Amino acid sequence: MASVKPIFATLADTCGRIETYNITILFYIIGYCLCAAAQSFGVYVTGYFFYIIGQSGTNLLNNIIASDFSSVKWRAFAIQSVYSPVIFMPFVSGFILDNVVGGIGWRWGIGMFAIIMPLGVSLLIFMAFYLQYRTQKPEFFPWKISSTYGFYKNVDIVGIILISGGTALLLCPISWVGVFQDRWNVPWVYVLVGVGALMLGAAYVYEKQFTSRPFIPVNYFTDRTILLTCLLILLDRIAFWVTHVYMYVWLVVTHNFSAQNALYVTYINTSFQYLAGLATGWAIRQRCRYKWGSVTGSVIRCIGYGLMLRLRGSNVGMTELLLVQIVQGLGTGMMESSNLVAAQVFIPRAALAKVTSLWYLCGYVGSSIGSCIAGGIYVGQLKERLKYHLGSNANEVQVDLYYDAVLAALPPWGTDERIGVNDAVSSHPHLQIMLS
Repeated sequence: MASVKPIFATLADTCGRIETYNITILFYIIGYCLCAAAQSFGVYVTGYFFYIIGQSGTNLLNNIIASDFSSVKWRAFAIQSVYSPVIFMPFVSGFILDNVVGGIGWRWGIGMFAIIMPLGVSLLIFMAFYLQYRTQKPEFFPWKISSTYGFYKNVDIVGIILISGGTALLLCPISWVGVFQDRWNVPWVYVLVGVGALMLGAAYVYEKQFTSRPFIPVNYFTDRTILLTCLLILLDRIAFWVTHVYMYVWLVVTHNFSAQNALYVTYINTSFQYLAGLATGWAIRQRCRYKWGSVTGSVIRCIGYGLMLRLRGSNVGMTELLLVQIVQGLGTGMMESSNLVAAQVFIPRAALAKVTSLWYLCGYVGSSIGSCIAGGIYVGQLKERLKYHLGSNANEVQVDLYYDAVLAALPPWGTDERIGVNDAVSSHPHLQIMLS
């Protein structure tokens, strides 16, 4: 998902915003159709792969188009407005899901979006086509493609392969080691990391010396504003995913939440994040200042981590759980909305798409690293914690059962075994929070 964003940014600069938007919608439709019609797991995975590409490209193009057609003052508010449905959708999606599964069935529940998606964006596409070809401003269209070679030269195919391929090869093993027990003991993990690192190193040399229109210009990494904003989103996503990737499991195990209630508590953070982002965008419009949002958001995030360290226990009530999620969401919304504006404010519009994609790329890399760290702590220590908290009465079969499928094999609530499992799972969040 992260590695395709710069590709769509380059296509948006070369072919046009809306032309590229149509391509991302096509990926969406193919993905939905394959998933809905899948008769095997392999076909479903293929469909999901197309869906992920479409989602990644559409999210990026939404931000780029919102940035193109808004001034710097309105930019944060415009970008956050794109995601305003996220504020309430998590709380109604559960009811929709129940009705779909019990009514038209899961296949039509997925397949209907292959019809809804193109109909929903058709008005936006027609309007944007009209505005795009009415303006034809040079800063929107810095060059014109006149031949296949011109397309190859402007798109920088070699740079795309080296950067996107190298990023993908690095993120795949990072995601692997955070989930599976074997982790770094699998030889091909080292091969992928080595090849990915070599490709990124070669990409730096190639982009600096051998191309006139680089895929990601090297001077971006010497610009302090771009560098610091990308570093901030990278570190913020690492810290967030270290503490949240196993939160759903922790809520179900230690608080005996239902799947729906656990999802609601998890998504409280996301809802307040975008609500705070909208409020911050409006404040930036009124005050014409954005740095205060990053600073204030960072302070609130630190307060949230302190509350989380105190309130991430098995005896914490619902009010405390919601308080932590709300505080973290408010801090994230303020910081990220201001941070993206800072990355875009001093660059020309011709570089807007690539800088935005680079910012999001760093965010997804941070998410992968954070998930890897959280998975390493969880997978690496859970079995020993289970042995310790279950005591001498637990045999190896029970420990392995809880370790391999803790949500599917939970003992009854209130039993000694359940208390032991709760204590074992609750011992991980504190270490993850301290690392954050």
